[in-house]
Amino acid sequence: MLYFRKIVLLSLTAIYIILCPLLISYAFGRILRPGAASDSAGLIFLSTNPPGARIYIEGRLFSERTPAALKGMLAGTYEVEVSLKGYKPWQTTIRAFPKLASVFDKILLVPDNWKTKELAYEPFRQLVSLSESRFFILNKGSRLGDYYSFDSEDEETTPFVRAGSSLAQFEVVSLYQVAGSSRVVLQARDSREEKYFLIDQEKGYVDVKDISRFFPAKFEHILWDPELPDYLFTFKEGGLSRIDLSGYSQGENYLQGLKGYGLFGQVIYVLKDINTLLRLDYERGNQRVVFDDPILGNFLFGREDFFQVKPLDSQIIFFIGTKGRLVSNLAPNRWVEEGLRGLEFHRQTKRALFWIKDLAAIIDYRPLFLAQPTTIKSTLPDRYSFYSKGRNITQGFWAYQGAYVVLADSDKVSLFELKDQTESFPNEIVKISSGSSVHYYEPSGKLYYLVPQSNKLNCLEIVPGVSKQPLSFREYLSGKPR
Repeated sequence: MLYFRKIVLLSLTAIYIILCPLLISYAFGRILRPGAASDSAGLIFLSTNPPGARIYIEGRLFSERTPAALKGMLAGTYEVEVSLKGYKPWQTTIRAFPKLASVFDKILLVPDNWKTKELAYEPFRQLVSLSESRFFILNKGSRLGDYYSFDSEDEETTPFVRAGSSLAQFEVVSLYQVAGSSRVVLQARDSREEKYFLIDQEKGYVDVKDISRFFPAKFEHILWDPELPDYLFTFKEGGLSRIDLSGYSQGENYLQGLKGYGLFGQVIYVLKDINTLLRLDYERGNQRVVFDDPILGNFLFGREDFFQVKPLDSQIIFFIGTKGRLVSNLAPNRWVEEGLRGLEFHRQTKRALFWIKDLAAIIDYRPLFLAQPTTIKSTLPDRYSFYSKGRNITQGFWAYQGAYVVLADSDKVSLFELKDQTESFPNEIVKISSGSSVHYYEPSGKLYYLVPQSNKLNCLEIVPGVSKQPLSFREYLSGKPR
């Protein structure tokens, strides 16, 4: 009898030792399939900005807070929620895989109330964003004396010219800019003459240089490479001219018979007729044919007059027509027939963001680079719309290392998460002054805008703590201390 009792006691103890951890794991949403080994379980990694959020899986609260690596997750689908006081809950469905990690390390928590900061007491008429630059432009009117440079790093406003300057009364006609450049070219006139000014904001002050001598005639298009800003290229009636500001020289008829051109990586891309795309250096040497195909050329370009050549990299090249057609050299080639309003690249991840009046979408070329060399030609990029209910989309910015997009639509700015290839919920950030642009500067995570009615310059932080980002999955794997 005593022997029997010992057997029963040992059996119950063994059952307790086995079942107790499983019951505790189950209570926290972690349980292994009966008979499954622990090394076949998956891992879910969650990292939020700001950190310290509570984690709920299938409604059960976990003991860990973000950033957290949840090990021993049974393969399957889980409803996950993270929450932090003062912020809206973040929810998604996550699938765990055996011996694999499901990684969500770019979770940007949206505050219940965005905190804004006023930067200037006086009102402005307009904000002009300079894409991918820390600078943007403000103006109070149409004269050169009404224009100001704003440096988002030190958050200081600097006038283009002094109030008593002879240039202050020139009326600004046009402003030309290039993504990634802090320089702009202004076309301005007074009662006697028309001039062109180069505005350089990188010198610690605003340098205004008269470059009118390089523009004996009007041009249709102007472009420069931010890496070689002393070379300006102007296009008119199929001809390309090169201006060397440092050498004080101008090469008219630099190239002729063109249907379009673009600059990337200190190389010129030129579209000859509709059949041939060439790349060459600034001295017109090292010429290489990118493609020479009349059938493809006719399919892409047709009879449209001019195309901007916009390389994402040396292999993926987009073309923008004068009527807003968007095409590319890689299949499926035609993305927008007309009405394109903007195109922004995230070069690190081989993606392009584009928008028309009422829709914003992503073209993702990563599948091409993940494909085997034997199948890359038959692999197509992913294209998906994440916002299809726009009213008047005017601007778009990549945010938080490409995990989010910021859109200006009519009188509001919204934040969109790109966590899957479906329609994204617009998180409204702020109302903005009608007819004005906004400026988002990714290195600081800040948005700059003019407040409705008062037209005063304000800013808010979309991505907090840029200088010290939460733990990423790569850092977790490397075991580096924070």
